[in-house]
Amino acid sequence: MTITPIAQQINLFMKLFIHRSDAFMQKKVGPGWKPVRDEGKDRPFGEEVALSHLEGRCRLGIFPLKPAPENTCIWVAADFDENENAFDQSWKLHEQLKTEGIYSLVERSFSGKGYHVWVFIEKPVKAHEARTLLLNSLIKAEIPVNGEGGKKKQTSKALDRLFPTQDQTLNYGNQIGLPLQGEAVKLGNCVFIDANQQPYPDQWAKLEEAYANRVPADHPKLKEPRHLSAPAVQSTKPANALEEGRWLELGRLEGQLERIQGCEAIKASIADPNQFSNTTWTSILCNIAVFGEAGKELAHEVSRKYDRSVIDNDPRKVYSEDETDRVFYSKIDHLQRSGIPPTCNYLEENGWVCPRRKEKTCPLNIIALYGAPPSYSYYNPVFPLTVEDREQLYKWEQSDGYESFLKFFSDSTDFGIIEKGKIIGKKATGYWILKHLLGDTKLYAKYPTWNNRIRSIWFEWGAQDEANRFEEQLNQMKMPYERTDQAFWLLQNGEEFSLGVGKELIKRIATKAEITLGQHWDDPLTLEDPYRVAPYFGKWREYYK
Repeated sequence: MTITPIAQQINLFMKLFIHRSDAFMQKKVGPGWKPVRDEGKDRPFGEEVALSHLEGRCRLGIFPLKPAPENTCIWVAADFDENENAFDQSWKLHEQLKTEGIYSLVERSFSGKGYHVWVFIEKPVKAHEARTLLLNSLIKAEIPVNGEGGKKKQTSKALDRLFPTQDQTLNYGNQIGLPLQGEAVKLGNCVFIDANQQPYPDQWAKLEEAYANRVPADHPKLKEPRHLSAPAVQSTKPANALEEGRWLELGRLEGQLERIQGCEAIKASIADPNQFSNTTWTSILCNIAVFGEAGKELAHEVSRKYDRSVIDNDPRKVYSEDETDRVFYSKIDHLQRSGIPPTCNYLEENGWVCPRRKEKTCPLNIIALYGAPPSYSYYNPVFPLTVEDREQLYKWEQSDGYESFLKFFSDSTDFGIIEKGKIIGKKATGYWILKHLLGDTKLYAKYPTWNNRIRSIWFEWGAQDEANRFEEQLNQMKMPYERTDQAFWLLQNGEEFSLGVGKELIKRIATKAEITLGQHWDDPLTLEDPYRVAPYFGKWREYYK
Protein backbone atom coordinates (compact mmCIF):
# COMPACT_ATOMS: atom_id res chain seq x y z
CA MET A 1 0.00 0.00 0.00
CA THR A 2 1.44 3.34 -1.02
CA ILE A 3 2.08 5.47 2.04
CA THR A 4 0.75 8.98 1.68
CA PRO A 5 1.95 11.46 4.29
CA ILE A 6 -0.77 11.90 6.90
CA ALA A 7 -0.97 15.65 6.29
CA GLN A 8 -1.77 15.04 2.62
CA GLN A 9 -4.33 12.41 3.53
CA ILE A 10 -6.11 14.77 5.91
CA ASN A 11 -6.00 17.56 3.34
CA LEU A 12 -7.56 15.29 0.69
CA PHE A 13 -10.14 14.00 3.18
CA MET A 14 -11.17 17.55 4.12
CA LYS A 15 -11.41 18.72 0.50
CA LEU A 16 -13.60 15.82 -0.53
CA PHE A 17 -15.96 15.52 2.43
CA ILE A 18 -16.04 18.70 4.51
CA HIS A 19 -18.22 21.45 3.10
CA ARG A 20 -19.78 22.54 6.34
CA SER A 21 -17.08 22.81 8.98
CA ASP A 22 -18.92 24.74 11.70
CA ALA A 23 -20.59 21.69 13.30
CA PHE A 24 -20.38 17.90 13.44
CA MET A 25 -21.68 14.90 15.39
CA GLN A 26 -20.03 12.11 17.37
CA LYS A 27 -21.31 8.58 17.90
CA LYS A 28 -22.31 7.86 21.47
CA VAL A 29 -21.11 4.79 23.34
CA GLY A 30 -24.67 3.47 23.17
CA PRO A 31 -27.30 4.12 20.49
CA GLY A 32 -27.46 7.51 18.82
CA TRP A 33 -25.27 10.48 18.02
CA LYS A 34 -24.60 13.71 19.87
CA PRO A 35 -23.55 17.18 18.72
CA VAL A 36 -19.98 18.09 19.64
CA ARG A 37 -19.99 21.39 21.53
CA ASP A 38 -17.75 23.50 23.73
CA GLU A 39 -19.60 25.53 26.35
CA GLY A 40 -22.82 25.19 24.40
CA LYS A 41 -21.30 26.23 21.06
CA ASP A 42 -20.73 23.90 18.12
CA ARG A 43 -17.09 22.85 17.77
CA PRO A 44 -15.64 23.42 14.27
CA PHE A 45 -14.47 20.44 12.26
CA GLY A 46 -10.73 20.83 11.73
CA GLU A 47 -7.71 18.74 10.83
CA GLU A 48 -7.20 17.43 14.37
CA VAL A 49 -10.82 16.34 14.47
CA ALA A 50 -10.41 14.53 11.14
CA LEU A 51 -7.27 12.79 12.43
CA SER A 52 -9.09 11.51 15.52
CA HIS A 53 -11.67 9.86 13.26
CA LEU A 54 -9.13 8.40 10.84
CA GLU A 55 -7.08 6.97 13.70
CA GLY A 56 -10.19 5.38 15.22
CA ARG A 57 -10.25 7.35 18.47
CA CYS A 58 -13.88 8.32 17.78
CA ARG A 59 -16.52 7.97 15.10
CA LEU A 60 -17.74 11.19 13.53
CA GLY A 61 -20.64 12.31 11.38
CA ILE A 62 -20.93 15.45 9.27
CA PHE A 63 -23.69 17.67 7.91
CA PRO A 64 -23.48 17.77 4.11
CA LEU A 65 -25.73 20.79 3.63
CA LYS A 66 -24.91 24.42 4.33
CA PRO A 67 -28.05 26.16 5.63
CA ALA A 68 -30.11 28.78 3.84
CA PRO A 69 -29.56 30.95 1.98
CA GLU A 70 -26.75 28.80 0.52
CA ASN A 71 -28.40 25.34 0.66
CA THR A 72 -25.31 23.93 -1.07
CA CYS A 73 -23.22 20.75 -0.91
CA ILE A 74 -20.04 19.32 -2.52
CA TRP A 75 -21.12 15.69 -2.64
CA VAL A 76 -24.24 13.57 -2.68
CA ALA A 77 -24.58 10.02 -1.38
CA ALA A 78 -27.14 7.21 -1.49
CA ASP A 79 -27.51 5.13 1.67
CA PHE A 80 -28.53 1.49 1.18
CA ASP A 81 -29.76 -0.20 4.32
CA GLU A 82 -28.93 -3.56 5.83
CA ASN A 83 -31.09 -5.92 3.77
CA GLU A 84 -30.44 -8.62 1.18
CA ASN A 85 -30.61 -6.24 -1.79
CA ALA A 86 -28.30 -3.55 -0.40
CA PHE A 87 -25.06 -4.35 -2.21
CA ASP A 88 -26.67 -5.34 -5.51
CA GLN A 89 -28.61 -2.10 -5.68
CA SER A 90 -25.69 0.07 -4.59
CA TRP A 91 -23.44 -1.45 -7.26
CA LYS A 92 -26.21 -1.17 -9.84
CA LEU A 93 -26.38 2.57 -9.10
CA HIS A 94 -22.58 2.80 -9.39
CA GLU A 95 -22.74 1.16 -12.82
CA GLN A 96 -25.62 3.41 -13.92
CA LEU A 97 -23.64 6.49 -12.94
CA LYS A 98 -20.67 5.19 -14.89
CA THR A 99 -22.80 4.95 -18.05
CA GLU A 100 -23.75 8.59 -17.53
CA GLY A 101 -20.14 9.66 -17.18
CA ILE A 102 -20.42 10.23 -13.43
CA TYR A 103 -17.61 8.94 -11.20
CA SER A 104 -18.71 7.33 -7.92
CA LEU A 105 -17.34 5.20 -5.10
CA VAL A 106 -19.16 2.48 -3.17
CA GLU A 107 -18.38 2.32 0.56
CA ARG A 108 -19.24 -0.54 2.90
CA SER A 109 -20.72 1.10 5.98
CA PHE A 110 -19.55 0.93 9.59
CA SER A 111 -21.85 -2.03 10.34
CA GLY A 112 -20.46 -3.98 7.40
CA LYS A 113 -23.98 -4.65 6.12
CA GLY A 114 -25.02 -1.36 4.53
CA TYR A 115 -23.51 0.60 1.64
CA HIS A 116 -23.03 4.23 0.59
CA VAL A 117 -22.61 5.40 -3.00
CA TRP A 118 -20.67 8.69 -3.08
CA VAL A 119 -20.56 11.26 -5.89
CA PHE A 120 -18.20 14.22 -5.47
CA ILE A 121 -18.66 17.65 -7.07
CA GLU A 122 -15.94 20.17 -7.99
CA LYS A 123 -17.65 23.23 -6.51
CA PRO A 124 -20.63 23.82 -4.22
CA VAL A 125 -23.97 23.33 -5.98
CA LYS A 126 -27.54 23.58 -4.76
CA ALA A 127 -28.58 20.49 -2.83
CA HIS A 128 -31.65 20.23 -5.04
CA GLU A 129 -29.40 19.79 -8.09
CA ALA A 130 -27.15 17.19 -6.48
CA ARG A 131 -30.08 15.19 -5.12
CA THR A 132 -31.82 15.36 -8.49
CA LEU A 133 -28.76 13.92 -10.22
CA LEU A 134 -28.72 10.90 -7.94
CA LEU A 135 -32.49 10.44 -7.81
CA ASN A 136 -32.75 10.47 -11.60
CA SER A 137 -29.97 7.88 -11.85
CA LEU A 138 -31.72 5.66 -9.33
CA ILE A 139 -34.90 5.77 -11.39
CA LYS A 140 -33.06 5.11 -14.66
CA ALA A 141 -31.45 2.08 -13.02
CA GLU A 142 -34.92 0.93 -11.89
CA ILE A 143 -33.87 0.91 -8.25
CA PRO A 144 -36.90 1.29 -5.95
CA VAL A 145 -36.95 4.67 -4.22
CA ASN A 146 -40.43 4.61 -2.64
CA GLY A 147 -42.25 2.27 -0.32
CA GLU A 148 -41.25 0.01 2.54
CA GLY A 149 -37.63 -0.72 3.21
CA GLY A 150 -35.34 -0.84 6.17
CA LYS A 151 -32.85 -2.93 8.02
CA LYS A 152 -33.29 -6.70 7.93
CA LYS A 153 -36.55 -6.42 5.96
CA GLN A 154 -37.13 -8.78 3.05
CA THR A 155 -38.36 -6.21 0.56
CA SER A 156 -37.09 -5.11 -2.83
CA LYS A 157 -36.24 -1.65 -1.48
CA ALA A 158 -32.81 -1.33 0.11
CA LEU A 159 -32.41 2.42 -0.41
CA ASP A 160 -32.82 4.26 2.86
CA ARG A 161 -32.29 7.86 1.77
CA LEU A 162 -30.08 10.33 -0.01
CA PHE A 163 -27.62 12.67 1.68
CA PRO A 164 -28.22 15.58 1.78
CA THR A 165 -31.64 14.40 2.87
CA GLN A 166 -33.23 17.79 2.28
CA ASP A 167 -33.09 20.26 -0.60
CA GLN A 168 -32.80 23.04 1.95
CA THR A 169 -32.35 23.57 5.66
CA LEU A 170 -32.48 26.43 8.10
CA ASN A 171 -30.14 24.81 10.59
CA TYR A 172 -28.32 21.46 10.43
CA GLY A 173 -30.15 18.92 8.33
CA ASN A 174 -29.26 15.23 8.63
CA GLN A 175 -25.79 13.90 9.28
CA ILE A 176 -23.98 10.93 7.76
CA GLY A 177 -21.13 8.93 9.29
CA LEU A 178 -17.76 9.59 7.65
CA PRO A 179 -15.88 6.77 5.90
CA LEU A 180 -12.42 5.42 6.83
CA GLN A 181 -13.03 5.31 10.59
CA GLY A 182 -9.79 3.81 11.92
CA GLU A 183 -11.11 0.89 13.97
CA ALA A 184 -13.74 -0.07 11.38
CA VAL A 185 -11.13 -0.05 8.59
CA LYS A 186 -9.26 -2.81 10.42
CA LEU A 187 -12.40 -4.94 10.11
CA GLY A 188 -12.84 -4.16 6.42
CA ASN A 189 -15.67 -1.68 7.00
CA CYS A 190 -16.00 2.05 6.33
CA VAL A 191 -13.90 1.36 3.22
CA PHE A 192 -14.41 1.73 -0.51
CA ILE A 193 -14.95 -1.58 -2.28
CA ASP A 194 -14.98 -3.18 -5.73
CA ALA A 195 -17.55 -5.34 -7.55
CA ASN A 196 -16.48 -8.35 -5.47
CA GLN A 197 -16.99 -6.40 -2.23
CA GLN A 198 -13.24 -6.38 -1.65
CA PRO A 199 -11.59 -3.21 -0.30
CA TYR A 200 -9.38 -1.43 -2.81
CA PRO A 201 -5.74 -2.08 -1.83
CA ASP A 202 -5.00 1.66 -1.68
CA GLN A 203 -7.92 3.59 -0.26
CA TRP A 204 -6.19 6.94 -0.58
CA ALA A 205 -5.34 6.33 -4.21
CA LYS A 206 -9.06 5.79 -4.86
CA LEU A 207 -9.86 9.07 -3.09
CA GLU A 208 -7.24 10.85 -5.20
CA GLU A 209 -8.89 9.33 -8.27
CA ALA A 210 -12.29 10.49 -7.02
CA TYR A 211 -10.93 13.99 -6.47
CA ALA A 212 -9.54 14.10 -10.01
CA ASN A 213 -12.88 12.93 -11.41
CA ARG A 214 -15.28 15.16 -9.49
CA VAL A 215 -18.44 16.22 -11.30
CA PRO A 216 -18.17 19.73 -12.77
CA ALA A 217 -20.58 22.17 -11.15
CA ASP A 218 -22.07 22.95 -14.58
CA HIS A 219 -22.55 19.30 -15.56
CA PRO A 220 -25.83 18.85 -17.55
CA LYS A 221 -26.96 16.08 -15.18
CA LEU A 222 -27.10 18.64 -12.37
CA LYS A 223 -29.47 20.79 -14.40
CA GLU A 224 -32.00 18.13 -15.45
CA PRO A 225 -35.56 18.24 -14.08
CA ARG A 226 -36.31 15.78 -11.32
CA HIS A 227 -38.27 12.71 -12.39
CA LEU A 228 -41.35 12.22 -10.26
CA SER A 229 -42.02 8.54 -10.90
CA ALA A 230 -40.30 5.42 -9.65
CA PRO A 231 -40.58 1.66 -10.04
CA ALA A 232 -43.19 -0.11 -7.96
CA VAL A 233 -41.98 -1.70 -4.74
CA GLN A 234 -43.09 -5.15 -3.64
CA SER A 235 -44.19 -4.96 -0.04
CA THR A 236 -46.59 -6.73 2.28
CA LYS A 237 -46.96 -3.62 4.43
CA PRO A 238 -50.47 -2.08 4.33
CA ALA A 239 -50.62 1.31 2.64
CA ASN A 240 -50.20 4.23 4.99
CA ALA A 241 -53.12 6.58 5.55
CA LEU A 242 -51.04 9.10 3.67
CA GLU A 243 -48.38 8.73 0.99
CA GLU A 244 -45.20 7.26 2.36
CA GLY A 245 -42.27 9.59 2.65
CA ARG A 246 -44.09 12.79 1.64
CA TRP A 247 -44.51 14.38 5.05
CA LEU A 248 -41.37 16.50 4.97
CA GLU A 249 -42.24 17.80 1.50
CA LEU A 250 -45.64 18.92 2.75
CA GLY A 251 -44.14 20.48 5.85
CA ARG A 252 -42.48 23.15 3.73
CA LEU A 253 -45.78 24.64 2.57
CA GLU A 254 -45.92 28.28 3.61
CA GLY A 255 -47.72 29.10 6.85
CA GLN A 256 -48.32 25.51 7.97
CA LEU A 257 -46.16 25.56 11.10
CA GLU A 258 -48.13 28.53 12.44
CA ARG A 259 -51.35 26.64 11.77
CA ILE A 260 -50.65 23.72 14.12
CA GLN A 261 -49.92 26.02 17.03
CA GLY A 262 -53.69 26.25 17.51
CA CYS A 263 -53.78 22.52 18.30
CA GLU A 264 -54.72 21.73 21.91
CA ALA A 265 -51.85 19.25 22.29
CA ILE A 266 -49.31 21.86 21.23
CA LYS A 267 -50.79 24.52 23.51
CA ALA A 268 -50.94 22.11 26.45
CA SER A 269 -47.34 21.03 25.96
CA ILE A 270 -46.11 24.63 25.85
CA ALA A 271 -48.05 25.39 29.05
CA ASP A 272 -46.99 22.26 30.96
CA PRO A 273 -45.17 19.39 29.28
CA ASN A 274 -45.03 17.50 32.60
CA GLN A 275 -48.62 16.32 32.05
CA PHE A 276 -47.42 14.13 29.18
CA SER A 277 -45.75 10.75 29.31
CA ASN A 278 -42.44 10.39 27.50
CA THR A 279 -44.20 8.45 24.73
CA THR A 280 -46.72 11.26 24.26
CA TRP A 281 -44.00 13.93 24.24
CA THR A 282 -42.00 12.12 21.56
CA SER A 283 -45.21 11.68 19.55
CA ILE A 284 -45.80 15.44 19.66
CA LEU A 285 -42.20 16.04 18.54
CA CYS A 286 -42.72 13.61 15.65
CA ASN A 287 -45.67 15.70 14.45
CA ILE A 288 -43.59 18.86 14.69
CA ALA A 289 -40.75 17.11 12.82
CA VAL A 290 -43.03 17.10 9.76
CA PHE A 291 -41.95 20.70 9.30
CA GLY A 292 -38.26 19.83 9.24
CA GLU A 293 -35.73 22.34 10.49
CA ALA A 294 -38.41 25.03 10.63
CA GLY A 295 -40.05 23.11 13.47
CA LYS A 296 -36.99 22.90 15.69
CA GLU A 297 -37.74 26.05 17.69
CA LEU A 298 -41.29 24.85 18.38
CA ALA A 299 -39.92 21.46 19.44
CA HIS A 300 -37.89 23.21 22.12
CA GLU A 301 -40.80 25.45 23.08
CA VAL A 302 -43.04 22.46 23.84
CA SER A 303 -40.22 20.86 25.85
CA ARG A 304 -38.60 23.74 27.71
CA LYS A 305 -40.73 23.55 30.90
CA TYR A 306 -40.21 19.81 31.30
CA ASP A 307 -39.06 18.91 34.81
CA ARG A 308 -40.20 15.68 36.44
CA SER A 309 -37.06 15.26 38.52
CA VAL A 310 -38.95 15.63 41.82
CA ILE A 311 -42.13 13.81 40.79
CA ASP A 312 -40.20 10.78 39.50
CA ASN A 313 -37.27 11.12 41.92
CA ASP A 314 -34.92 11.14 38.92
CA PRO A 315 -32.57 14.13 38.47
CA ARG A 316 -32.14 13.23 34.79
CA LYS A 317 -35.77 13.98 33.97
CA VAL A 318 -35.37 17.66 33.15
CA TYR A 319 -35.33 19.61 29.92
CA SER A 320 -32.15 19.10 27.94
CA GLU A 321 -31.37 20.95 24.71
CA ASP A 322 -29.21 18.07 23.46
CA GLU A 323 -31.82 15.41 24.27
CA THR A 324 -34.58 17.44 22.60
CA ASP A 325 -32.39 17.84 19.53
CA ARG A 326 -31.66 14.11 19.53
CA VAL A 327 -35.32 13.11 19.70
CA PHE A 328 -36.37 15.77 17.19
CA TYR A 329 -33.81 14.66 14.60
CA SER A 330 -34.61 11.00 15.21
CA LYS A 331 -38.22 11.81 14.35
CA ILE A 332 -37.18 13.54 11.14
CA ASP A 333 -35.21 10.39 10.43
CA HIS A 334 -38.35 8.31 11.11
CA LEU A 335 -40.36 10.39 8.63
CA GLN A 336 -37.65 10.11 6.00
CA ARG A 337 -37.85 6.33 6.35
CA SER A 338 -41.49 6.52 5.18
CA GLY A 339 -42.88 6.74 8.68
CA ILE A 340 -45.98 8.71 9.63
CA PRO A 341 -46.63 10.85 12.72
CA PRO A 342 -48.57 9.25 15.60
CA THR A 343 -52.28 10.05 15.67
CA CYS A 344 -54.24 11.78 18.41
CA ASN A 345 -55.81 8.40 19.20
CA TYR A 346 -52.31 7.17 20.02
CA LEU A 347 -51.82 10.13 22.34
CA GLU A 348 -55.09 9.22 24.05
CA GLU A 349 -53.96 5.61 24.46
CA ASN A 350 -50.88 6.96 26.24
CA GLY A 351 -52.70 9.15 28.73
CA TRP A 352 -53.56 12.49 27.12
CA VAL A 353 -57.09 13.22 25.97
CA CYS A 354 -57.78 16.24 23.76
CA PRO A 355 -60.43 18.47 25.40
CA ARG A 356 -61.95 19.07 21.96
CA ARG A 357 -62.05 15.46 20.78
CA LYS A 358 -65.86 15.42 20.69
CA GLU A 359 -65.97 18.44 18.38
CA LYS A 360 -64.38 16.40 15.57
CA THR A 361 -62.47 19.44 14.33
CA CYS A 362 -59.60 17.21 13.19
CA PRO A 363 -61.08 14.57 10.87
CA LEU A 364 -57.72 12.80 10.46
CA ASN A 365 -56.71 13.10 14.13
CA ILE A 366 -53.09 14.02 13.45
CA ILE A 367 -51.48 17.08 15.03
CA ALA A 368 -49.52 17.85 11.86
CA LEU A 369 -52.83 18.08 9.97
CA TYR A 370 -54.61 20.34 12.47
CA GLY A 371 -56.73 22.75 10.43
CA ALA A 372 -55.02 21.62 7.22
CA PRO A 373 -56.62 22.21 3.82
CA PRO A 374 -57.88 19.08 2.00
CA SER A 375 -55.00 19.02 -0.49
CA TYR A 376 -52.55 18.67 2.41
CA SER A 377 -54.07 15.43 3.64
CA TYR A 378 -55.51 13.92 0.46
CA TYR A 379 -54.22 10.46 -0.42
CA ASN A 380 -55.26 7.89 -3.00
CA PRO A 381 -52.58 5.85 -4.81
CA VAL A 382 -54.90 5.52 -7.82
CA PHE A 383 -54.95 9.31 -8.18
CA PRO A 384 -51.47 10.29 -6.94
CA LEU A 385 -50.39 13.90 -6.55
CA THR A 386 -46.89 15.20 -7.09
CA VAL A 387 -45.42 17.78 -4.74
CA GLU A 388 -45.91 20.36 -7.50
CA ASP A 389 -49.60 19.36 -7.76
CA ARG A 390 -50.05 19.87 -4.04
CA GLU A 391 -48.33 23.23 -4.10
CA GLN A 392 -50.61 24.39 -6.91
CA LEU A 393 -53.67 23.08 -5.10
CA TYR A 394 -52.55 24.73 -1.88
CA LYS A 395 -52.13 28.12 -3.56
CA TRP A 396 -55.61 27.81 -5.04
CA GLU A 397 -57.07 26.85 -1.66
CA GLN A 398 -55.51 29.95 -0.12
CA SER A 399 -56.97 32.23 -2.84
CA ASP A 400 -60.23 31.31 -4.61
CA GLY A 401 -60.63 27.94 -2.96
CA TYR A 402 -63.66 25.73 -2.75
CA GLU A 403 -66.07 28.62 -2.36
CA SER A 404 -65.41 29.53 -6.00
CA PHE A 405 -66.62 26.09 -7.08
CA LEU A 406 -69.75 26.37 -4.93
CA LYS A 407 -70.62 29.66 -6.62
CA PHE A 408 -71.70 27.64 -9.67
CA PHE A 409 -74.70 26.46 -7.63
CA SER A 410 -77.56 28.14 -5.82
CA ASP A 411 -77.47 28.31 -2.04
CA SER A 412 -80.30 25.75 -1.88
CA THR A 413 -78.45 23.07 -3.89
CA ASP A 414 -78.16 19.66 -2.28
CA PHE A 415 -75.14 17.43 -2.96
CA GLY A 416 -74.40 13.76 -2.65
CA ILE A 417 -72.20 10.83 -3.67
CA ILE A 418 -73.06 7.28 -4.70
CA GLU A 419 -72.76 4.71 -1.95
CA LYS A 420 -74.07 1.16 -2.35
CA GLY A 421 -75.82 2.09 -5.57
CA LYS A 422 -77.74 5.12 -4.35
CA ILE A 423 -77.18 8.80 -3.74
CA ILE A 424 -76.21 9.64 -0.18
CA GLY A 425 -76.45 13.30 0.76
CA LYS A 426 -73.16 15.01 1.60
CA LYS A 427 -72.30 18.55 2.52
CA ALA A 428 -70.16 19.95 -0.29
CA THR A 429 -67.05 20.47 1.81
CA GLY A 430 -63.62 21.09 0.38
CA TYR A 431 -62.83 17.41 0.92
CA TRP A 432 -65.59 16.16 -1.42
CA ILE A 433 -65.02 18.92 -3.97
CA LEU A 434 -61.31 18.07 -4.11
CA LYS A 435 -62.02 14.35 -4.59
CA HIS A 436 -64.44 15.26 -7.39
CA LEU A 437 -62.03 17.56 -9.19
CA LEU A 438 -59.26 14.96 -8.97
CA GLY A 439 -61.46 12.27 -10.49
CA ASP A 440 -61.52 10.27 -7.25
CA THR A 441 -65.25 10.33 -6.31
CA LYS A 442 -68.07 11.92 -8.28
CA LEU A 443 -69.96 14.67 -6.52
CA TYR A 444 -73.60 14.98 -7.58
CA ALA A 445 -75.56 18.24 -7.50
CA LYS A 446 -79.36 18.26 -7.27
CA TYR A 447 -80.73 20.03 -10.34
CA PRO A 448 -83.17 21.63 -10.41
CA THR A 449 -83.30 22.56 -6.72
CA TRP A 450 -86.38 22.24 -4.55
CA ASN A 451 -87.20 25.92 -5.08
CA ASN A 452 -86.15 26.03 -8.77
CA ARG A 453 -83.45 28.61 -8.06
CA ILE A 454 -80.21 28.16 -10.00
CA ARG A 455 -76.96 29.86 -11.00
CA SER A 456 -75.60 27.46 -13.60
CA ILE A 457 -77.77 25.67 -16.14
CA TRP A 458 -77.68 21.91 -16.76
CA PHE A 459 -79.14 20.24 -19.84
CA GLU A 460 -78.67 16.97 -21.71
CA TRP A 461 -79.38 16.45 -25.41
CA GLY A 462 -80.80 13.22 -26.76
CA ALA A 463 -78.68 13.15 -29.93
CA GLN A 464 -74.96 13.60 -30.55
CA ASP A 465 -75.59 15.93 -33.51
CA GLU A 466 -77.73 18.24 -31.38
CA ALA A 467 -75.07 18.32 -28.68
CA ASN A 468 -72.36 19.17 -31.22
CA ARG A 469 -74.35 22.04 -32.77
CA PHE A 470 -75.24 23.33 -29.29
CA GLU A 471 -71.53 23.33 -28.36
CA GLU A 472 -70.58 25.19 -31.55
CA GLN A 473 -73.10 27.89 -30.71
CA LEU A 474 -71.81 28.20 -27.15
CA ASN A 475 -68.30 28.71 -28.49
CA GLN A 476 -69.52 31.39 -30.89
CA MET A 477 -71.30 33.16 -28.03
CA LYS A 478 -68.20 32.68 -25.84
CA MET A 479 -70.30 31.25 -23.05
CA PRO A 480 -68.42 29.26 -20.37
CA TYR A 481 -69.52 25.64 -20.25
CA GLU A 482 -68.41 22.12 -19.37
CA ARG A 483 -69.46 19.17 -21.50
CA THR A 484 -69.61 15.46 -20.61
CA ASP A 485 -70.91 13.27 -23.45
CA GLN A 486 -74.19 14.97 -24.43
CA ALA A 487 -74.75 16.81 -21.13
CA PHE A 488 -73.78 20.44 -20.55
CA TRP A 489 -73.26 22.75 -17.62
CA LEU A 490 -73.60 26.41 -18.64
CA LEU A 491 -71.44 27.82 -15.88
CA GLN A 492 -72.53 31.01 -14.16
CA ASN A 493 -71.42 32.35 -10.79
CA GLY A 494 -73.46 35.53 -10.46
CA GLU A 495 -76.90 36.16 -8.98
CA GLU A 496 -79.43 33.34 -8.66
CA PHE A 497 -82.27 33.15 -11.15
CA SER A 498 -85.27 30.89 -11.78
CA LEU A 499 -85.28 27.63 -13.69
CA GLY A 500 -87.68 29.25 -16.14
CA VAL A 501 -85.08 31.85 -17.08
CA GLY A 502 -82.60 29.02 -17.61
CA LYS A 503 -85.00 27.22 -19.95
CA GLU A 504 -85.48 30.35 -22.03
CA LEU A 505 -81.72 30.69 -22.42
CA ILE A 506 -81.42 27.08 -23.63
CA LYS A 507 -84.20 27.74 -26.18
CA ARG A 508 -82.48 30.87 -27.52
CA ILE A 509 -79.16 29.07 -27.93
CA ALA A 510 -80.88 26.08 -29.57
CA THR A 511 -82.70 28.35 -32.01
CA LYS A 512 -79.45 30.04 -33.03
CA ALA A 513 -77.91 26.58 -33.45
CA GLU A 514 -80.90 25.59 -35.67
CA ILE A 515 -81.90 22.79 -33.34
CA THR A 516 -85.59 21.89 -33.54
CA LEU A 517 -87.11 21.53 -30.08
CA GLY A 518 -89.96 19.08 -29.67
CA GLN A 519 -93.01 19.50 -27.45
CA HIS A 520 -91.33 17.83 -24.49
CA TRP A 521 -87.79 19.08 -25.06
CA ASP A 522 -87.37 19.99 -21.39
CA ASP A 523 -88.10 16.46 -20.10
CA PRO A 524 -84.47 16.11 -18.90
CA LEU A 525 -85.26 18.84 -16.35
CA THR A 526 -88.30 17.06 -14.90
CA LEU A 527 -86.92 13.61 -14.12
CA GLU A 528 -87.73 12.03 -10.77
CA ASP A 529 -84.05 11.69 -9.82
CA PRO A 530 -82.61 15.19 -10.39
CA TYR A 531 -79.02 14.51 -9.28
CA ARG A 532 -76.47 15.44 -11.94
CA VAL A 533 -72.72 14.90 -11.93
CA ALA A 534 -71.21 18.24 -10.94
CA PRO A 535 -68.93 19.92 -13.51
CA TYR A 536 -65.20 19.32 -13.90
CA PHE A 537 -65.07 15.74 -12.62
CA GLY A 538 -61.41 14.70 -12.97
CA LYS A 539 -60.58 18.00 -14.68
CA TRP A 540 -58.92 19.97 -11.91
CA ARG A 541 -56.20 21.39 -14.14
CA GLU A 542 -58.80 22.70 -16.59
CA TYR A 543 -60.80 24.14 -13.74
CA TYR A 544 -57.87 25.99 -12.17
CA LYS A 545 -57.04 27.59 -15.51
